[in-house]
This record gives sequence, C-alpha cells and structure tokens, in this order.
Amino acid sequence: MKLSYLKTFLFIAISESFLFLSTAAQTPFWVEDFNNNCTTNCLATNYTGGNGSWTVVSNGTNGSNANEWFISCAENGQSLGQCGAGCGNNATLHIGNVPCTLCFFCPNGDCGAAYNAGPTLLGEDPTTHKICASPSISTIGQSGITLDFNYIENGQSTIDNGTLLYSIDNGTNWILLSDIAKTNTCPNGNGLWTLGSITLPSVCENIATLKIGFEWINDADGNGTDPSFAIDNVSLSSSSLGTPVALFTADTTRGCPSTCFNFTDQSSGAPTQWEWLFTGANPSTSSLQNPTNICYPNPGIYTVKLIASNSFGSDTLNLINYVNIDTLPSVSFSTSSQNICANDCIQFTAITSSNTTNWDWTFTSSNTPSYNGQNPPPICYSNAGTYSASLTINNGFCSNTFTLLNSINVLPCNLPSASFTTNDSVICFGDCVNFIDQSAGALGWQWIFMGAVPTQSTIQNPSFVCYLDSGSYDVTLIVNNSNGYDTLTIQNYITVLPVEIPIVTANGTLLTSTPAATYQWYSIQSGIITGATQQNYQATTTGNYYVTITTVDGCFSQSAAIPVMFNDINEATLEGINVSPLPVNDELNISLMKNDEYEFIIYDQFGRIILNLKEKQRFITIDMKYFENGLYYLSVSNKSFRTVMAIPVVH
Repeated sequence: MKLSYLKTFLFIAISESFLFLSTAAQTPFWVEDFNNNCTTNCLATNYTGGNGSWTVVSNGTNGSNANEWFISCAENGQSLGQCGAGCGNNATLHIGNVPCTLCFFCPNGDCGAAYNAGPTLLGEDPTTHKICASPSISTIGQSGITLDFNYIENGQSTIDNGTLLYSIDNGTNWILLSDIAKTNTCPNGNGLWTLGSITLPSVCENIATLKIGFEWINDADGNGTDPSFAIDNVSLSSSSLGTPVALFTADTTRGCPSTCFNFTDQSSGAPTQWEWLFTGANPSTSSLQNPTNICYPNPGIYTVKLIASNSFGSDTLNLINYVNIDTLPSVSFSTSSQNICANDCIQFTAITSSNTTNWDWTFTSSNTPSYNGQNPPPICYSNAGTYSASLTINNGFCSNTFTLLNSINVLPCNLPSASFTTNDSVICFGDCVNFIDQSAGALGWQWIFMGAVPTQSTIQNPSFVCYLDSGSYDVTLIVNNSNGYDTLTIQNYITVLPVEIPIVTANGTLLTSTPAATYQWYSIQSGIITGATQQNYQATTTGNYYVTITTVDGCFSQSAAIPVMFNDINEATLEGINVSPLPVNDELNISLMKNDEYEFIIYDQFGRIILNLKEKQRFITIDMKYFENGLYYLSVSNKSFRTVMAIPVVH
C-alpha cells in the first residue's frame, strides 16, 4: 500500500503465470478472513482463527531485519476492484517491514503491505524468505477443490516476489502451486485488490493433512516497488457437495473423573450444521463444529452422537461406549502417632486400592521431605511445629491424593539449643546489624547486645541493632521452651571499626586532607562543593571548609572545619574600630576612637552567640584561646551605630 524506503522505486509491469479458473457455484467448506481486531504490528505467527493457528516458517535465507508476515488492518481488506487503504477494521495477512534504525517511512514496523527492500545499512539486512502456513485442513470427502482469495502484490519481478504453495504432509514438504501474478497499481501507488482462484491438484483431496502456504521472497539490493503481498478472504470449496457423512474424532477417549475432551468434526460433504449429544458430560449438547472442554465428572462408559447436516440432508453417527472414564483409585494411610516430640519419628502405612502402581509421599518439614514407594521408612521431625503429610497414588491411568492437613504435632519435648548469626560482624562506627536466630526448639528469645542500641530484644530476629562506639562486643542469646533454657554468648562477636577522622591542613588557601579512599569537600557557608573529590582542594573564597571521607574499610567520617581568609592583613579597621591580629590566635585586641559604652557580641558561622559583653573603654582584649578554629563574626555597637566584621580563628 505504501512505498518502502531506501530503494530505487521501479515500476515493472510483469506478467507471470497464474491460473485463474472459472468455477461452478460451490459451497465453501473452509474459510479464513483474518479478522483479529488488530490495528498494527500483530505477528501472523501469533494468530489463531476459527480453523486453528497459523505459523510462519523460514524457507531460505533471512537477514537480521527480515520482513515479517503480519495480520492487522494496517493493510485493510478492501472489496475486489478497490485500491489498497489503511486501517478500516478489516485485517489482512500481509508482508511488512520490522522496526529498524533507518526506516524513515515506517520506523515502528507494519505500515501495511510495504516492505523493506534494502540495501543493508548498519548491519540491518532485510533479506527475506518466509512461508505463512495455514492450520491443517481436512478435505476428507471433498473433491474438485477450488482455492479462492483476494490479494494485492507487487515487488520486483521474481526477485522480490509472492508465491502460492501447498503441503499434503502438514507442512513437512512444500510444493509450488502458482507464482502469483502481480496485481495492477492504483494512481496513488496502492495495489488494486484482485481475485485469485485456482483448482488444487487431486493429491489434495480426501486427506486430513493439507496446508496452504503464502510465500514471500526478497533480496536486499534496494530495488523494489510496494505493495508487497497482502491476502484476505481465503476459502476452499468443493464440487462434491451432497448429503454429508458424519464422522468425528476426539483428542482422547479415556480419562479420569473431571477430565475434559475436545472433539473434531471430520464429516465429509461440507456440513453446515452440527448437533452433538454427550451423554453424562457437561455440557451435554453442542452445536459447534468442533466442541471443546466437554467434561465428564463421574466414572462410566459413555456414548457420543453427532448429526451433521447441510441443505441436501443429514447423517447421524452414534459411537456407543466411545468415552471411558476410569474410577479413581482409593487412597488413605494410617500413622503410628500424630503427636510426637522433636527428633522422634512416625511410621506411615498406605491403605490403597489393589491396582495401585505408584505411591508418592510428601512429609512437610520432616527429615525425609518426600518418598516414592508403598511403605516409607520411619519419618523423623527435628523441629517443633504442626505439619501436613500427603500421599498421591496412581493406578496406571488415574491418580488420587489423601492429605492429613496440619495434623502432625511435633512438640518441643527437649531443651532448646541456642544458635544465631548476623548479616555482618565487622561494621563501621554508627552502623546497624540484623541478627538471625538459628536455634532449635526455641519458643522464646532474650538477646543482650553489649555496647549497642538497643541493649536488649525479645523478638526472634532483631534488626537495626546499632553500635555507636568502636571496639569489640559480646552478643548473648538466651532461648527457652516449656522444658527450660539454653544460653549462647559469643565473645567479641561484633567488631566496630574506629573512626578515622580526617585532618585538614592549610597551606595558604590550598587545603589537604589526610589520605583516605574517597573525598568530598564542603563549605559551611554554601554546602557541597561540586567536583571537589580529591585529597587537595584549592579554596576560592573566604569561609569555613571541611571534608568527608570513606576509609579503605568503607567507613564514613568528617573533618573539623578550617577557616580560609582571602587577605594578608594582620588587622582590620572599620568605622573607627581597629581589630588585630587577623587571623586571631589566642587574643583579640579591639581599639575604638573614643570612650563610650560598647556592646561586643561574637557569633559563630551558624549565627549562635558565643560571647556577649559590655565595656566602657576604648581598648579591650578578648581571650580567644578556647575558641575552636573557624570563622566567627564580631558585632560592635553603641547607641548610635553597629558594625559587624569577620574574625578567623586559627590556633
């Protein structure tokens, strides 16, 4: 319907040998219209119609991006004599391209009967040789069979070409029926829907293994013209119509109670109506040609009846005792006891039909979870609890199961045995641990975690037990049941690695951390410094800096802040106030222009007040030796003014 891409557009008028026959009026006995309600990109190999499933098989070389058989209305099924069109809710079988990198026209695949003729680019080879094959077709009782279908086709001579094949052995071998003639092209480039009609050879008559195949071949030379190949309204009709002869088969004739059967009509004479009677089944009747899921709930031997009819008359086939539903074998078992202590055993004894041929036992949570044989050895249970046991038997055809559900009671008659493990016994400072109980026979738990938060727990598997100090710590578990206690202490079980606090030194404005596995520098004033992930960092502005690291053990740590000052002066003068030295070591000297009552406030970088005093003198000295390194802010004020300046402290 649409022109394919990356190819030389050629219009080649080709007249090929294709046999069109004028046939007498016939009634179709097999019809396929491909209506699957799909808009685009539905693969033909996934299609199942009223006659069964269609398949796609390779019949030669196929490239990495071979064209594909689709069933969708991307190429709409038009009436004979009409031009091809896009989706109109009438799906067709057609060849289209698959998604590919350079598909400028149809990048997502299946734009109708439009194919990729190449050339091969970026390794995407569209070479194609595929057959789309019908389900198996029964022609029993049929002769003079005519195949009719609507189609459009173009391509490139016999290089990019569609053909019609048939197989009489269910698709094992394929035989060329016709090299289908190219159809005319409409002015808009779309194909003109045309009728194809051909008589099948006599080898196709009166068999149950006929298949029809539509084949498409193209190379990847880049030459070709759309449309590719599209097919719709396929039908097979016979000239041997008369009163039908009823015949059918089933997928099996023997089963167990509740087995369901599928029946297939094989009547000859092209019946158009079917009346089925399934004695003893559910449902008991059907008017479908091929009824499925006919289920027999009870044992017995049952008759199946089919009346096949057409306009010439009807025929009845009554198969007496056709379906045989076997009786389920009887099954039970006895036990030497159903209440035992942990580590004790039970003897199980089968009670089954005499024709039993196989015994499959299941013993939940026992030391012998399964056993095959009539009488198992003693079955022992290590852990307290309530468990199930079941036996499934088979008489060679039907199986049956008996289960004691939650009826085996294993009591904790012995002292418990404490045992535990953890997800990680070597952790970093501040990490948390999950403990896993592995005790036997325990009904209660008391945990003691030295040096941890929390220090105790009574749940079976405590989690988020956190250690805030480095060192090695003991863990104790006390378990109990109705018979007593057991205690397990593992000394130095948890090792908390010490904190390796990085030390930052400053050489001017170049900051250097002690060695670590990874680094990330921060400014207290502006937060994380993007890209500052090396051992050294060159500061660019005045402020307080620190670094976070991970050690070779994978632990996280953070340094103290260090101030950086971008000036070389030793004192500062502002509005008649002189401050020295800068940066401050142990003492801060403040000189004022005149005597007055002043308020002196020192803030840290977070705005918290560190010092607040009032003095009435021109000269004042503030002791700073107990201040931590960092950047502080000094506020000096009286009744008429207030000023603030940055004060770096470096000891």
